[in-house]
Amino acid sequence: MKPRFRRTAPTQFEKLPDLVTPEEAGAYLRLSKNAVYARLRDGSVDSIRFGRLIRIPKSELLKK
Repeated sequence: MKPRFRRTAPTQFEKLPDLVTPEEAGAYLRLSKNAVYARLRDGSVDSIRFGRLIRIPKSELLKK
């Protein structure tokens, strides 16, 4: 069985890319991936969809 490694987000806001994945947003905000997806579903966090890919603008992280 392969060990699982979590991707961690940079701790400094300036080092984040302009669009982050839900996993990166969760790591930055110290929320679980499921908590981020719940906020995306209820509309409290805006996102951009590229087909099946979900990206969250960096500016949305400051609102929460």
